Amino acid sequence: MGLPWLAIYSRPSCEKAVAKKLRSFGAVMYPFIRETRRVQRSRRSRIETVERAYFPRYLFSQAPAHQMSEIKKVDDVCSVVNCHGVPFLVPDEVVEVIRDMADEDGCMSSVDFTKPSHWFRGKVGSRVKIVWPNHIMDGIETCLTAVNKLDSRGEVSVFLRLLGSERGVSVPVKVVRLLAEATVG
Repeated sequence: MGLPWLAIYSRPSCEKAVAKKLRSFGAVMYPFIRETRRVQRSRRSRIETVERAYFPRYLFSQAPAHQMSEIKKVDDVCSVVNCHGVPFLVPDEVVEVIRDMADEDGCMSSVDFTKPSHWFRGKVGSRVKIVWPNHIMDGIETCLTAVNKLDSRGEVSVFLRLLGSERGVSVPVKVVRLLAEATVG
C-alpha cells in the first residue's frame, strides 16, 4: 500500500492545468472523455477534438496528507476534499475501478459525434434499454416519453417511466439502445 489518494476540487474547466501543476507532489489521475465533433463557424466547418473532465472540477492526487496545505496553494485549486479539516482519502478500490475503465492516457471513453452511429433516433413511445456498465441505471428497460435535442456534451434529456412515476434524467447517447420503434396509430 502506497500513499493515500486525495480528491482535489478545482476551479471550473481547470482540471487538466491543475493535474499538470500537481505532478510535482506525486501521482495524479485526471480521468477525461475525448469527444470529436463538427464545429460550424461562419461558412466553414471543421472537426475538432476536445477533452472534458469525467468528474467535472475533481481530480485525484496521490500525495502525503501533510502536503494538503501546499496543494491548496496551487493555482486553480479550490480545496482538498475534507471533512472538518481531515482530508477525505479516496479508497484504493475506487482508484482501481477508474484505472480499469481508462486507457493509459486517462481517457475514460471516446465519442465521435461526426459519425452517424452516435446520432440518436429515438422517438417518443419507443422501448429503450440503458446499457451502462457499473451504473445504477444499467439494464433498465423502459418507454421513452420525451427526448430533448442532443446537447453539446453528447447527452439526451429523457423522461423515463420508472416504478410507476416519471423521472427526468440526462444520459449519454451512447448508453441508450433502441429496442422497438414507436408505432403510429
